[in-house]
Amino acid sequence: MKIYYRDPWPCCAGTYIQAVADYPNLIYYKDASSLYVNLFVPSEVTWNRPDGEVILVQETGYPESETTALTLDLKKSASFALKFRVPGWAKGVTVKINGGEVKTEAKPGNWATLERTWNAGDKVDLRIPLPFHMQPVDSQHPERVAVVHGPVAMVMEGSWQETGFTLPKTDTEFEKLLIADAEPGWFGVRAPGGGTNHSRFRPFYSEGELAAYYMYFDKASLPVVMW
Repeated sequence: MKIYYRDPWPCCAGTYIQAVADYPNLIYYKDASSLYVNLFVPSEVTWNRPDGEVILVQETGYPESETTALTLDLKKSASFALKFRVPGWAKGVTVKINGGEVKTEAKPGNWATLERTWNAGDKVDLRIPLPFHMQPVDSQHPERVAVVHGPVAMVMEGSWQETGFTLPKTDTEFEKLLIADAEPGWFGVRAPGGGTNHSRFRPFYSEGELAAYYMYFDKASLPVVMW
């Protein structure tokens, strides 16, 4: 019997290549009456419906940006549901259609539904706020955490000699320590005595080879002394 790993940090090196090859098949889904947007990546899909095809183009910088734009192209008006995945951690998701804000239930961990008659050129703008939170590596080690920005695991650069760095007790306090960097998705850290530390938090996927970094922090054993 196949059982999926229940904790968020499993080792998946053995299936990595297979998983990446599968990503294009996971961006969009469909059923008889709905088109589903599952992943927020620059992409295009053609949905062949009995009464004509629908082309959807997605433009986004997510997860370095909080927004994604969906533009529809169809030869004649059509009524159907456009559904998008609301990440389980996402709160305060907002939607605009052709520039006007619309209300829809965007419950974390569920599909939000936009059902209407669609016309060629209709544009849907989604905003998915990207909060910072400290996520335990598993239930057995609640005080050992990784820093996550929206869906992205962040690492703190470790090649500088810094003063002790302490994670605060709450996610809200942690966000107050961060200063957006010129590089999208990177953040500086306010130093205890003022100014900023040399080390920054950056997406794990942006790290190159031979880079020193910190991914996990033991909150019960802080401060972390850099070198």
